[in-house]
Amino acid sequence: MGESSFNLRNRVQCASCGVSAPRRNGVAPLGWTEFVAEHGRNSALCPSCLRRNLWQIEARLDYDSGL
Repeated sequence: MGESSFNLRNRVQCASCGVSAPRRNGVAPLGWTEFVAEHGRNSALCPSCLRRNLWQIEARLDYDSGL
C-alpha cells in the first residue's frame, strides 16, 4: 500500500480530462501547467487541455471586445 501511494504522489493528473503523467524530480512534465485551485489544492492541466482552454479564453475576449 505504501508503494502505491508513493506512485500516486509521483504523478500529476489533469483536472480537465483526467490523464496522468509521471513527475520527474517532483516537477510536472514539459507542457503541463500546475496552479493552485480555488479550494487551495494544487491542480494541473495537460498540454492539450491547456491549449483548448487558452483558445476558449481568447475567443471570449474577441467576442467581448466586439460588443
